[in-house]
Amino acid sequence: MPTFRTALFLSALFVLTALAQPVHAEEGDISSTPWEYRLGEGMRIARTDFRLGGYLSSSFEDRTDRDGVFRFDDLSIFIFGDLSERWSLFSEFEDARFFMVPTKGEPSTQENWQIERLYVDHLYREKLNIRIGKFLTPIGTWNEIHADPLTWTASRPVVTYAAFPEFTTGVQLFGDVTAGDEEFAYSFVVQNNESINERTGFRKTHLMYAARIKWFASPGLEVGIPFAYYTELEVNDKVYLTGAELTYKTSPVELRGEATFSRVDIGNGGWTKEYGYYLQAVYHQSNSLHLVLRHEYFRSRKRRGDHKALSLAGVYKPLPQVVFKVEYQFRNGSLTLKDEEGVNDSDRFLASFSVLL
Repeated sequence: MPTFRTALFLSALFVLTALAQPVHAEEGDISSTPWEYRLGEGMRIARTDFRLGGYLSSSFEDRTDRDGVFRFDDLSIFIFGDLSERWSLFSEFEDARFFMVPTKGEPSTQENWQIERLYVDHLYREKLNIRIGKFLTPIGTWNEIHADPLTWTASRPVVTYAAFPEFTTGVQLFGDVTAGDEEFAYSFVVQNNESINERTGFRKTHLMYAARIKWFASPGLEVGIPFAYYTELEVNDKVYLTGAELTYKTSPVELRGEATFSRVDIGNGGWTKEYGYYLQAVYHQSNSLHLVLRHEYFRSRKRRGDHKALSLAGVYKPLPQVVFKVEYQFRNGSLTLKDEEGVNDSDRFLASFSVLL
């Protein structure tokens, strides 16, 4: 299994290879400027097609059942760019919850560097592209855009991380196709090996097959259907998952929802169900001020309870890359997901600040 140091070395090797190859650009083109920086797009690395970027996020959580805590949640570093005309690299290294300050008690620090993503893409043609490495599992919309500056709430719906492995280490085929006047996007994922840096993600697997088809029904409407089979690494549950996802945008409102339903073989002839959803509405009052309403529900496998939550949130973006969020979440139901990990019924206030670098 590739260790953290091995994966870090491979990523560095890719970058050094790219650095050794000059980029040919038109004279006077700003993109040829060494170490050029653009907020949200990262910093150009010398005269190459590589950039250094990432994001920072911090949050405050105050729950009704315990004292509040301020966290530096994420320091994510991206190294990405083109290796050649058809090959590109993306890598993400993250230190999560590395500094916490409770309202009562002493501050604490921890180092928790992880390899979130490390993959190469071969852009063969619009209809067929190949991704190899560790990447975000293409189930639902939230998981693929889960970075704090890109989401509308400080909390994450349970169904977007508890129903399937968030990360895949394997091969993905993806592309865009047309059938008559209709446009579709597809992805097909296979993993049959150990993962890179297995500490990341809530659900973990060494064996997964997944697919998703997305229909672009109109300029503002997208509908997706995922399918997946995976065996969970730690408990060997065999999970058969399907679901639906929907995004509808019409000024000034955006609607988004995801749902999953799983049949789970827990061994010894036993079967159980797991299902959940979220439905979220965003009202864009202006380019910088946004109001959010979301309801979510999740029922865990093995009769471990269910979870309901209603979130009311406000988002302020002085710049598209700079995001302030406040949220109050009403929660009901006690849910155990695995071992002692779960979600309780305490209401909570959340606030966050994030910057896409």
